[in-house]
Amino acid sequence: MPMKECEYCKADTGGAPICSRCADRQESHRRALEVDKRVRLALVQDLVDSHARAARKEIVKAHWRLNNFLNRGIVPDDLKLGGPN
Repeated sequence: MPMKECEYCKADTGGAPICSRCADRQESHRRALEVDKRVRLALVQDLVDSHARAARKEIVKAHWRLNNFLNRGIVPDDLKLGGPN
């Protein structure tokens, strides 16, 4: 029976298609990719969440400005005639 070579490093494996060193390397690489994927997903989610928080702050600010105008007659400085635009 002929010896099988590792598909990657061509070392004799005794019948397996991959040697243990290359298998360990592949497993380590696979785990690193999984960690990279988890970190990337967490960072993207954080970015999405930060945009949502910013949007909520803008909505709250808009409601506050409208309520102050409707309930107290306070005109925001940026909307006053001759005020900053």
